Amino acid sequence: MISPKKEEQNITSQIRRAAVSIPLNIAEGSAKASNREFAYFLNVAYASAKEMEVLLQLSHDFKYLNDDAFTFLPNRLDELNAKLFLFLRNVEARVGNKKFQFFQKLKEKMN
Repeated sequence: MISPKKEEQNITSQIRRAAVSIPLNIAEGSAKASNREFAYFLNVAYASAKEMEVLLQLSHDFKYLNDDAFTFLPNRLDELNAKLFLFLRNVEARVGNKKFQFFQKLKEKMN
């Protein structure tokens, strides 16, 4: 059986990984050549944000997260999720189109 302290450390570690995964996947996706690839990484970032919602709820249920933090953090995460979802839908609507044409033109000028 896992000790409560070890369980708390595991959940904390998962929260950190999910929190780091969100911006890293957005950054990685933004470096891809197509909107299709970008949308894939935005989907992964969105899934990590949804995972974090569950982890925060579990942390509160297990009394690892106090009421004040539980009120604040999910509200901020909801704001992020809403913006990320709209951004994802916008990119998905452009699938098939080249993105970052400015950078492509700049690269051509440098060659």
